[in-house]
Amino acid sequence: MSLGIPPDPFKRPKGSPPASPEAIRGTVAGAKHEEFFTCPTCSTNHRLKNNKAIFEEYNRLKDLQQVDPIAPGCRNPECENLGKSLAVHPDQYRSFGKTAGGDPRYQCKFCKKTFSIGRATRRQKRSDKNPLLYRMMVNGVPFQKMCSIA
Repeated sequence: MSLGIPPDPFKRPKGSPPASPEAIRGTVAGAKHEEFFTCPTCSTNHRLKNNKAIFEEYNRLKDLQQVDPIAPGCRNPECENLGKSLAVHPDQYRSFGKTAGGDPRYQCKFCKKTFSIGRATRRQKRSDKNPLLYRMMVNGVPFQKMCSIA
């Protein structure tokens, strides 16, 4: 049974240690961006995917959720007001007008960066399409096809 055992990488950098004896040694075939791995144990084909972009987007959205939307404040990592909310420390911020959408904008008195209070998806034109687009990304749908479907 080879479930959960990662296959041996088919391109091994020079000077890297050899694969462990229990590593699965299947074959990789197919054209560029259409590669698939054939498992020697069960003879099934598995499409190889690069999920780096999905991983980066997941981390970006996770980081957005870590900032409390109820207590907005300066998000500049080098600022001494980082983590100090507008509600608790109103003397650290000044009103700085409104966004084009009408949301209030504030400026940090220390680093002069601005931030606005509003929905997390306020810059997206069609946030209702997110679930469909994420499902297509995870299932390996090409970008051109995603544009025509959505």
